[in-house]
Amino acid sequence: MKKKVKVAGAICLAVLAAGAGAWHHMNSVRGLSVPETGVETVGETEQTALPSETECSEETLPVIDDHLAPLIYGAHDIEAFIGDSIIYLDGITVTDDHDPDPVLAVDNSQVDVSEEGVYPVTYIASDETGNTTSVTVELTMRIKPDRYYEPEELYELCTQLNEQYGIYTQDMTDIEKAFRIFAWSSEHVYYAGTSDRTDWTCAAYDGLTTLRGDCYTYYAVNRAFLDMEEIPNLLVERYPVTWSPHYWNLVYLDGAWYHCDSLAFSSPHGYYFMCAVQDLNPYDHLYNESLYGPEINIAQEPVASYVHYDTLEVDEF
Repeated sequence: MKKKVKVAGAICLAVLAAGAGAWHHMNSVRGLSVPETGVETVGETEQTALPSETECSEETLPVIDDHLAPLIYGAHDIEAFIGDSIIYLDGITVTDDHDPDPVLAVDNSQVDVSEEGVYPVTYIASDETGNTTSVTVELTMRIKPDRYYEPEELYELCTQLNEQYGIYTQDMTDIEKAFRIFAWSSEHVYYAGTSDRTDWTCAAYDGLTTLRGDCYTYYAVNRAFLDMEEIPNLLVERYPVTWSPHYWNLVYLDGAWYHCDSLAFSSPHGYYFMCAVQDLNPYDHLYNESLYGPEINIAQEPVASYVHYDTLEVDEF
């Protein structure tokens, strides 16, 4: 009786070169169960049968050299009120070059949710082979101000305005929705030069109910709409402050973060949408890039030629 065993070509070549002794002791390859010997019985004589090159090529078992850790995207500093729940994973994604389901853990062991302060929070990602990476951000705990609006109240106002103005529809993509949100706020919220910055919800409420405010109001109104549609976004603040502070949104669209600003005097359209770093006017939009680590993959190469303000469409690029 002849017993054949097939394994990956790369393993077979090594065995063929090493001889029967190596084949006899090799019993598994990356979890594949392999008999200790291939045996051919002739009368009373037992002989070790090496695999042939033909047999080796019949099946291929990939050998994965995975030494790269997963990548964590979207990690950013967090603010939360004492007594409220904390959403640690808002906008956080993890990818790996081999493992389709890397594990993400959150270490918040140093956070005291009952005391005001700034605390470290560490995100730790690992893949199936044990490669790990980590990113640490700051969580600021503070007392909820007397004037504060729950997000659900803001979402109701956004829904009413969307129904009134027909800003976007639910069958649109995130890019289509976001483009129309910024176009609408740029046109319908009037610049008044002041806002209540006690909390972003105050500026959002004022902007949504009065349609007036300053650049912080535009940021907050846009944030309310984007949050309602679950489109990740962050605050960007001018740095260094030159003649006055300025605020705008950083929005996660199509796999990267883009600058969007409803109040951009340097833009011929009155606002910026989906701008990479090289698309911005540095005179208006200098900011502290160190606040956004490599896990916030801000688009760098210019994409302005793909963005059409007249049709509110963005070409594929």
